[in-house]
Amino acid sequence: MVFDKQYSSLYDLFYREKNYRLECDWIEKVFKENHLSPQTILDLGCGTGGHALPLSQRGYQVTGVDCSARMLEIARKKAASEGLTIDFHEQRINTLQLNSRFDAVISMFAVIGYQASNDSLEKTFLKVREHLEPGGIFIFDCWYGPTVLKEGPESRVKTLETGEGSRILRLVTPVLDVLNHVVNINYQVLEIKGTRIVAETKETHTMRFFFAQELSYFLEKAGFNRVRFYPFGDLTRELGPSDWTMLVTAS
Repeated sequence: MVFDKQYSSLYDLFYREKNYRLECDWIEKVFKENHLSPQTILDLGCGTGGHALPLSQRGYQVTGVDCSARMLEIARKKAASEGLTIDFHEQRINTLQLNSRFDAVISMFAVIGYQASNDSLEKTFLKVREHLEPGGIFIFDCWYGPTVLKEGPESRVKTLETGEGSRILRLVTPVLDVLNHVVNINYQVLEIKGTRIVAETKETHTMRFFFAQELSYFLEKAGFNRVRFYPFGDLTRELGPSDWTMLVTAS
């Protein structure tokens, strides 16, 4: 199981330095570059609301979807505390059923990478197309295969202070599976008070990396005609061998 209660509860602490507002600026730049003025946005894999909340604050009508009940619980509390009206739904994105269409669909922070099989990826893109208004745009980011293979994933250790007399130690051990185009990321999270471990959780997240041609194939098969690829956060140049994350737009 991924994003269990403890991991989800610590998620915002793990990624407190991630600049969601800047990423929302990039999303709005994609809208502008494509001469779009969307009013409704569907956020797939919304997590604790990192993108959904600032987009709602900017006046968009946002709907968030995630498969983690705990992550959605946190997102709802954050939205309520800021007086924001956001519809959150607990669903898997490859079986999505909202009976609504949206001007734009986003799926950020490598959520598409969790669609490790071709079947799941195909179903996800079909569901996006089904929930997108004609003329709308789909924006997502994912790991760029050539760079993943060139550089390889690295083990990492991160220590975070909770401010409650304890610290969190997160150990990340990735295993590259070249044949299946995935990285199995093994997380071990320890909560330590003094010298004593008071809580521990382990999760393995299977993350797929992608190549432009395969994404074009699956997106076009789902009914998208215009597919573009960019380095993450930069719409002015082409992808290069040092870009770990790519931004993809489809309409």
